[in-house]
Amino acid sequence: MSTPSDPAMPLLSPSQSPVDTPKTLPEEINSATRSIHARINRLLTARLPLALPPHTKDPSVYLLGLAQIEPIYRTLESTWASLLLPSTSPPLKPRHDTILRTLHLPSLLRTASLVTDLAHPSRPPITPINTPPRLAAFLSHITTTLSTSPHLILAYTWILYMALFSGGRWMRAQLLAAGPDFWTPSTVPLRSKTLPTRHDVAAFFHFAGDHDGEDIKEAFKASVASVEHSLTTQERAEIVSEAGRIFAFLVDIVGEIDELVACSSALHAPSTKPGVFFGAAPAGAKKPSSSSWEDLLTTRIQRSRLVVSLSLVCALFGGYVVGTSLVHAVFR
Repeated sequence: MSTPSDPAMPLLSPSQSPVDTPKTLPEEINSATRSIHARINRLLTARLPLALPPHTKDPSVYLLGLAQIEPIYRTLESTWASLLLPSTSPPLKPRHDTILRTLHLPSLLRTASLVTDLAHPSRPPITPINTPPRLAAFLSHITTTLSTSPHLILAYTWILYMALFSGGRWMRAQLLAAGPDFWTPSTVPLRSKTLPTRHDVAAFFHFAGDHDGEDIKEAFKASVASVEHSLTTQERAEIVSEAGRIFAFLVDIVGEIDELVACSSALHAPSTKPGVFFGAAPAGAKKPSSSSWEDLLTTRIQRSRLVVSLSLVCALFGGYVVGTSLVHAVFR
């Protein structure tokens, strides 16, 4: 939770439309998902600081969480691109094709920036793991859903991109404030270390140009406004419903990353105090195998008065969260 001296993450409260004025599609999405918006906002503001100094000395936890978010954007953007190909079968309805093409702003796409963040030469390596089940289910859901109902791209883009222009900026500021010692390995001479910039620390939250993404945000919002009139009443309802499902998946994925990072912490930095890490093994117990994500989870003992926390949900979409999650085991 933020203290009076900490910068508060912006919490977007959708404007209320007059009773006699129909809501725009974004307003419908915001209104329908307000409760889960507040829930994930609390998750983020309470837990992000635990991924940063003085709670941790390097960005390993942050990167582990980010590595679980990258497949979401990669799957979304690759599926989206495939639907734009002339060979798409069955052929799209003309208005659905228009929606997909109108919203497809190259400067908005995030897969390349996520790869840049994860592959930066100064970062700790990420150990490959099996895709956790709820993340795998979400990736499959994205592909199937957009292939059969392309108009639902409006739900995905509003949630997964708009966040980067609000809460994402707050997150970027927290990451940059961690300083060069956090982002640069200890093997680098002190005189060679420089203050990190948003370009080389948080590319995911950085947009090209001189306006810090404001021009891209406005262009995207204008694109949404220009196509929503072509939707049927049923399609609008389906988009709002899908927005709720997206958030539900993201909440589940945060939980998976909680367990994943907590188990990783227990394996690599076991505490001398029983129960300080989730599933910390008793003295003399055999160290569990780390061959797979499932092994890490099923071989840990039950936790005792422990809260698995530390979530970085990647970003706040349209005033909502996107999600990257970081987690750490915190003793209550």
